[in-house]
Amino acid sequence: MPAATKSGNRFAEWAGPPVPTGLKPKDLVGIPWRVALALQADGLYLRCDIVWAKLNPLPESVHDRPTRSHEYLFLLAKSERYFYDSIAAKEPCHSGPADIRKMLEGLPRLGGKHKVLHDPLAKASAATNIGRHRAVFATFPSALVEPCLLAATSERGCCRRCGAPWQRDLPGSPERWRPGCSCPLGDPVPSVVLDPFAGSGTTLLVTQRLGRNGVGIELNPAYEALVRRRCGDVITATPRDFLRTGGPAAIGATAA
Repeated sequence: MPAATKSGNRFAEWAGPPVPTGLKPKDLVGIPWRVALALQADGLYLRCDIVWAKLNPLPESVHDRPTRSHEYLFLLAKSERYFYDSIAAKEPCHSGPADIRKMLEGLPRLGGKHKVLHDPLAKASAATNIGRHRAVFATFPSALVEPCLLAATSERGCCRRCGAPWQRDLPGSPERWRPGCSCPLGDPVPSVVLDPFAGSGTTLLVTQRLGRNGVGIELNPAYEALVRRRCGDVITATPRDFLRTGGPAAIGATAA
């Protein structure tokens, strides 16, 4: 696509990268939301957008807009009904009755040590980003991954025959689990997490720590050694496999 050029007196000559159709030079593309809406159009259910608030964001490379201190996570599902463990993703409340009363009364702030109440997905800080010391500069902190995996995968595991996740016995006994299918009863197997952009293996690392099995797909076979160092005993495709198939390497991490 040719780069945008002067059209009348509206735009000055643009010497930057090509501009997609429908956008102007310097427009914010909005890729996260475009991807989410494209997946929705393809049939997935877009259920929620989650703001990852970065406490220590990197500065912008330009000087004519504010520094962005957030990114988006999207909850998408393949069907109208899906597994979601809200109990596992919850944080304990540390506020006392007086603080809760103040909140209900609409006072502008809480006092003492309970002044700030954090959401687990807002705690992840760019300060924990290992990318500045490693080969991958798009990594995210493990604290961002953990609540996502806790909510999206069953702690008890899934059916070894059909893959249906075991469910909490709600509303009666949330600490008890029951099969999510009608297959003959048997011991469940660990849930499986797929990361199609494995990178440095952060998702696989958290998957392993939470007792799930993980499969990562990574285009660059050079990241295999980095994933091995971080995850320990994992199964990976070799660079020879990568070159033979012409496709991405697959990396598997099993629960300890």
